[in-house]
Amino acid sequence: MSADTEAAEFISLLAERPDDRSLRLVFSDWLQEKGDPRGEAIALWERGAPSPVERRKLVRLAVRHAREWLGEALFGAVELNRCEWAGGFPVTLGLRDDLLAPYWGTITPEPRLSTVRRLTVHRATKSDPKGFFFQPALRWLRSLVVPSAIARALAGQPLNLPALESVGLSGWGLFADELARLSAVEAFARTRRLELWTAELINPEAVRELWRSLRAQRADVEAHRELLLGVEFATMEGQAAWLLPSRHREWIERDWQPDRLIVRAAEVGYELVRDAKGLLSTLRIDADGPKGAEGLGRRLAEASAVLVQLADAELTNVELVLPHGARLEKDDRNALRSAIRRLRTVTHFEVQGQPVSP
Repeated sequence: MSADTEAAEFISLLAERPDDRSLRLVFSDWLQEKGDPRGEAIALWERGAPSPVERRKLVRLAVRHAREWLGEALFGAVELNRCEWAGGFPVTLGLRDDLLAPYWGTITPEPRLSTVRRLTVHRATKSDPKGFFFQPALRWLRSLVVPSAIARALAGQPLNLPALESVGLSGWGLFADELARLSAVEAFARTRRLELWTAELINPEAVRELWRSLRAQRADVEAHRELLLGVEFATMEGQAAWLLPSRHREWIERDWQPDRLIVRAAEVGYELVRDAKGLLSTLRIDADGPKGAEGLGRRLAEASAVLVQLADAELTNVELVLPHGARLEKDDRNALRSAIRRLRTVTHFEVQGQPVSP
């Protein structure tokens, strides 16, 4: 049996048992015996808690060997800057529909997709994607973001996506009259989280316009418990405006009570979460960017600037997540504490799960 045939058999087995750590380690040993760097990548990841140096090494390996690890068809359609890896396996894939179109027929079935938990498709064309989304390997998928054109093409299709928890639209505007296309897909309508990813410049006025659009489509929004706004271009004022439910209290507090409002822009994520009393009063700041501790000071400065603008949010708790192994420097700590004190209502501040005096 040739090495390629044996590798294909391992991939087929993993497609049926993608979370089987023992099988991954057997595959890793086999690869290392063959001198394949993917074996080392798998072993490093499965050992747990890779150091910052090891993480950088894993990223370099994934970028260098992406064509081999993804296969020719998938590699031809991915945007590598939108992909994330767990050792030698893809867990997040960003695909471009205009690149994927030539592969719609040849890419199915693709067992390598069994380890993917988040899939995003951008820049829809007039291609027909239905066959791609019916392949068995996607039954492990937890999060899917597609353009409106693909959502329309999938309307009424009985997709087998039992693990799907989050669904979203990607586009260039503010999603006027587009959410019904998601609701027309049964697998999408029952998800917990709704994500809206836009290339629109998000400032306070754009946020107000987006909320007006969402209220007009409220039946398709209220089916979800979490609402995420993802943006390529955003001012800090725009991000803060999304996190001020008091501006939209008539709808959010009286008629609809989501568990989370989330905004993700650039390298920092913000989540406004309900507390034990049912109030949207806990803010979680995720500063664990794709580059780890690199540029952390810049990200924390942005977080401080956003915090200052949340005086009307009536926050009581602020929680900060840092990259693995990173420390909060004195100047960054002081800037965050100063911003929190200006909010006046915050009584609890923690970093990496450890309380810090606000």
